[in-house]
Amino acid sequence: MMQFAGVLVNWFAHPSGKDVLLCQGINRIVTGGAFDITAREWIAYSLLTEDTKERTVSDVYIFDKKSQQVVIVFIGFVFTRTSVLVLQRSLRSANTGGPGTNPTPAAAGVAPISVAVTGVTAESSKASAVLEILHNVTDVPMNEITLDLALEDIGIDSLLVTEVLSEIQTAFGLEIDPNTFLFFPNVKVCNHIDSSLGVGVAITTKAPALAEAKENSTAIRIVPTTAPSTELRPSLEHAQKVFAGCRDAYKRAAVDTKAVGFWEKCYPRQSALVLAYVVEAFTQLGCDMTALEAGDTATMISYLPKYRQLVRQYYRVLEDAGLVIVNDQGQFIRTIKLVDRTCNY
Repeated sequence: MMQFAGVLVNWFAHPSGKDVLLCQGINRIVTGGAFDITAREWIAYSLLTEDTKERTVSDVYIFDKKSQQVVIVFIGFVFTRTSVLVLQRSLRSANTGGPGTNPTPAAAGVAPISVAVTGVTAESSKASAVLEILHNVTDVPMNEITLDLALEDIGIDSLLVTEVLSEIQTAFGLEIDPNTFLFFPNVKVCNHIDSSLGVGVAITTKAPALAEAKENSTAIRIVPTTAPSTELRPSLEHAQKVFAGCRDAYKRAAVDTKAVGFWEKCYPRQSALVLAYVVEAFTQLGCDMTALEAGDTATMISYLPKYRQLVRQYYRVLEDAGLVIVNDQGQFIRTIKLVDRTCNY
């Protein structure tokens, strides 16, 4: 059902080639007494219950096809927005099994220590190189990434940390435990990397020091720098074949389910019917759309707290029909559009 809600959110509500909405979890699942796991056919219905710049929430209702009763409800699939490029990099890193995907875990509560590399000579800070890695992974402009900026402010979360650590290992031969990295308060992780590499200090690490570091189960260690392997990466020809095999899948499914032309033939009539029901119900509840003048504030109907999301969806029906708009204060303002009284139901 998460994929079903994802289709509504990404394909219909927010189609975009630059961003994608990823599901972060679900609030709860409610099963009805009539739910039969052996039933062969169900009808699924999904709707948006919250849609903001920060997140989008969708519910999914499952009906038994024979009885037409709701048998199970998935409430609160929460989606957050991320860049398609960032997601592609993260998936590519995970699928290729490249360096950094299996870092050595650190013992809980062990603070990272500085380990210098044999033969390191004094050199400048790696901060600029680290900032460039953060820029490449997150697509945040370089001039917006500062040392006092929190990692979460530039989108570094548990999904992207593997990609960042992989790039750090490739560039510096430095392997950092993901949990240690995520606990850094800000981009000053650059200072930690400089200290770990012994940048600016000419030091030669001896065998006892390395033995002590191993004995203390440190959260950071030096590994040989190697170029990421490309042997496991799928070829462009393979990707083209896969795409060619599935490019018409949606069209074939639409024909099989008789959904071709839904938006042109069915949706306008269905939405007009729903609008007529909502307008009539609102009139009985003290909010008459036909009596309001353009610019008037529509009265909020009374409802129980548990129906807040449902009532918000009713107001969204009025918004979609162009009968009201929402101002900066969250009030619903009547527009100049007239109510269509010709809908037959």
